[in-house]
Amino acid sequence: MFPSRRIINRKNFLFIVFAFVLFLAAFQYIFYLMREECGLSTILDLYFHYSADEAYSLLNYYGPGGRDIYFWGLLLDAVFPAIYGLFLWMSITYLSERIHLSKSTVRFLQSLPFIAVGFDYIENLLEMRMILGYPQAVKSIAPICSWVTTFKWISIYSNIFVLVFLVLIFVFGMNTRTEK
Repeated sequence: MFPSRRIINRKNFLFIVFAFVLFLAAFQYIFYLMREECGLSTILDLYFHYSADEAYSLLNYYGPGGRDIYFWGLLLDAVFPAIYGLFLWMSITYLSERIHLSKSTVRFLQSLPFIAVGFDYIENLLEMRMILGYPQAVKSIAPICSWVTTFKWISIYSNIFVLVFLVLIFVFGMNTRTEK
């Protein structure tokens, strides 16, 4: 028996889904505040890749008030990666076990959400440093942060691809088993 079966249950999964939706609503409020403050609600987290000049221009455009709101959003983002990481981990684990993948494959797939979460936390710390050290810190930190952001998105997209692939195998595998 996989130890994850003690953690993955309907109550815990629904709690994670509820927390995920709650955080998405909170981020929408942060975006609303940024639009009100500086007329722009895009953030570096949502870019796939950017240059130091682009990061500097964006942070400059925010102004002090927009940077403060962005910083508070990053503090909120201190919990969100754990929430989406648990959602991905639970979903991937549940489906992997239901379609009877080998233990080593399940363990590998279970590690994928943690990679994305790790990159997200590093990205958040670097962005906080850019905001707190603005304007001097931006030019030196932005190139590193941009690559971390790129790796975060590649990791997240990989998790989503794996999850969709597992869902397809689960759905179509279950249909063929019930037809026999």
